[in-house]
Amino acid sequence: MSQFRQKHHITNINIVAFVGSALFGNIGGISSLGSNLQIISWHISSAMLIAACTLSSFKLAREYWDIPASGFVMLAIAFGVFYVEIGKVSHGSEVLGFSNGVFLFVPAMFLIAYYKGFPAWLKLLGLASCVPFSIILFRSYISEVSYKSDKVLFAISFMSIQLTGICWSYFFWKQDKAAQKIQKESEKK
Repeated sequence: MSQFRQKHHITNINIVAFVGSALFGNIGGISSLGSNLQIISWHISSAMLIAACTLSSFKLAREYWDIPASGFVMLAIAFGVFYVEIGKVSHGSEVLGFSNGVFLFVPAMFLIAYYKGFPAWLKLLGLASCVPFSIILFRSYISEVSYKSDKVLFAISFMSIQLTGICWSYFFWKQDKAAQKIQKESEKK
């Protein structure tokens, strides 16, 4: 498989992973608290986001965007922490372990914002997604926070990163289409 086709496949898989993460995350969000459907949906959502972030890091590293690539690696690790804590959060226990992922999430978003391939509004959207996660973090150290009592805050947190991920995949797709066009024009010559 040519390097160009492989990059194209990575872009397509990346889109499926970001969109799938949002889909399964929302299925889990509307499911009964602590139900098997909720836990499984959230695990699939997190796994898909981890895959999408890993693929994004490869894409950017190949383009010599090492700083945002490392941000995507950190974001994948942060969602690994969230993944481990899903069962505890969905059963209403404390979220202190969950909030540890926020310590990785926030700097990851700042590193990703360094990427020049994203427009300013998308960088701001990504950085804005840090706010609800940071509120969860601070509240978890000040008082007890649980998914059951703070469902709206958790929903806003994850929906913001899922929306950001879908937008990232759209801009990766646009870049891929532009590269395909250039490739086809050069083959004609």
